[in-house]
Amino acid sequence: MLVLLAALILSAYLLLSARGLITSGVTQIDLARTGLSGVTTAASADTALAGATVRVRRARADFGAADARLEPLSPILAHLAWVPVIGSQLAAAPPATRLASTTSDGILVLLDALRPVVHRARAQKGGHRLQELSVGIASQRGAFQHAYALFSSAARIRRTIPAHPPAQLASALHTFDAALPPLRAACLSLTLAPRLLGATTPMTYFIAYQDPLELRPTGGFIGSFGLVTVNRGSVKQHFENSEIRKREQLRVPAPEPIRLYNEIWWLLRDSNWSPDFPTTAAVERYFVRMDLGANPTGVINVTPQAAAAVLAATGPMYVPEYHRQVTADNLAQLTDYYAHWAPNASKRFIPIVAGHLIARIQSLDVRGWLRLASQLQDAVARGDLLLHFSDARDEQLVRLLGASGEISRTTGDYLYLVDSNLSFNKINPYVHESVRYNVTVRPDRWLDARLAVRFWNEPEPADRMSQGVGPGGGMLGGPDDYASYLRVLVPAGGQLVDQSGWTDPWTPGPAYGKTEFPGYVIVRRGKTAVIRLHYVVPPNALSWSGGRRYGLVLQHQPGSHPDSVVVTLHDALGGTRTWRLMHPDRQWSITAPIVPRAIQPIPLPRQPPPVVSPNHWLEPHLYFQGPHL
Repeated sequence: MLVLLAALILSAYLLLSARGLITSGVTQIDLARTGLSGVTTAASADTALAGATVRVRRARADFGAADARLEPLSPILAHLAWVPVIGSQLAAAPPATRLASTTSDGILVLLDALRPVVHRARAQKGGHRLQELSVGIASQRGAFQHAYALFSSAARIRRTIPAHPPAQLASALHTFDAALPPLRAACLSLTLAPRLLGATTPMTYFIAYQDPLELRPTGGFIGSFGLVTVNRGSVKQHFENSEIRKREQLRVPAPEPIRLYNEIWWLLRDSNWSPDFPTTAAVERYFVRMDLGANPTGVINVTPQAAAAVLAATGPMYVPEYHRQVTADNLAQLTDYYAHWAPNASKRFIPIVAGHLIARIQSLDVRGWLRLASQLQDAVARGDLLLHFSDARDEQLVRLLGASGEISRTTGDYLYLVDSNLSFNKINPYVHESVRYNVTVRPDRWLDARLAVRFWNEPEPADRMSQGVGPGGGMLGGPDDYASYLRVLVPAGGQLVDQSGWTDPWTPGPAYGKTEFPGYVIVRRGKTAVIRLHYVVPPNALSWSGGRRYGLVLQHQPGSHPDSVVVTLHDALGGTRTWRLMHPDRQWSITAPIVPRAIQPIPLPRQPPPVVSPNHWLEPHLYFQGPHL
């Protein structure tokens, strides 16, 4: 007993002293991050990097001292979680100090590698700065790889610390939780950047420009597209209107809903039909090979909002072809005007503006690159910029950046509404969508879900009513009526109890590791339609928390702008909780405590990933048939 008491007293002393060192080190990390956030020029970047390095070295010394104090007792501390008051702190302290030390090691390696890159950027005056930047990054590739390995090791250490750490450590851990993902993404980006910029071999990327005025699963109708080749930082582009293609040589039967309500043949402009972007990207790559004879390394889908984000970073620019000043604020409006309303309207406006943007990006200085990274990060969060690469390492980077556009792999409750405009018109800005989701955690731990999706087709202004022909090519409605093939994705094993409001309900089925409830609805001008679904979800959706917490991921469809989403949970510790989202534009998630009860998950069949090649099913009602030549 005396030995145990002495060990506890010594452990408490070491914990208190180590905690003070960890707090001091975290303060230095925060100060270093604040100093770097104020960078505006190459010169200030050099100064900020030097200052940050000094602060991180101080932090590393503090973390090292804390680690040295706890290391002798770490095998014992791991078994003292039962001790009242300080037990959880004792158990969590050693891995927390290892996390801090490993992270600061990685930051130091990263900062040391960035300084020569910044020096090279400072030396380059004008011209193709992107080329010089690529060479500078390539020279430090080994260091960036080392930093990435250290941050990945820190991420593994973080997973050994309880999800709900003691309050005394929670604040410090929050700093590392916020810093680790972007640090890993930055290091992997810098490691892969030279190759992606064609440092050794030219790289070709397919870019699809999507029009959210005619909403489709990954952002909108593909109005124009092109191939961009990057060779040693130099960029060349070749764009085409989506109407220009060898359609007489390639005839692929369209997915069932498109074939029934829209058109017979599946074209490149409609290839973004899957809500899972890796699947859509593979389909787009197939059409590019067949239509254009190219096999791009990467597939990039963007909306006008993503281009506007680039303009927000580079600043307004004059486009001589149209005698217009183009800004982040007017880009979407001008794109719509020149594509649909201007005399002799064409879709050349987008590629022309893109060409000017690419030229400007190649000559950005350090300040411009920092602004661009910040703007693109926001575009990625909204789904306005989606990326897919054929190389597995490149795709790992895309997932780290959050730009993969894949169906969320969450195992909790899940909801994804995928709206596809099949109206032959561009009236989505006037179609208002609101969502109400009520979920009850039943005593048997099944989830009883009731979903209501309300569409209101606001009458268009008189000067815009001539656009389009209407549902079914005009046979099912007028040019200002709205028709949608709506897919509701819920957790795997979801079972439909009842539904109403559809013009045509379609058969549910498994899709992308989830369950899909699809249907077709026509909303007349000035009218409202409400789709109601009642379904149940197996207890498996609560397995992640052992039945103690409820979690929901609400995935956001790129290009969509719901008016509101209201989520109501019954049985939040025996009560009710409600969350209201107004105009959500990105993925949203919540967790909430529920009455803890034992759960009994049911066995669910494994859903293999879709095989994207002819003569395979990709999802219910989407059979990828081979081409008819």
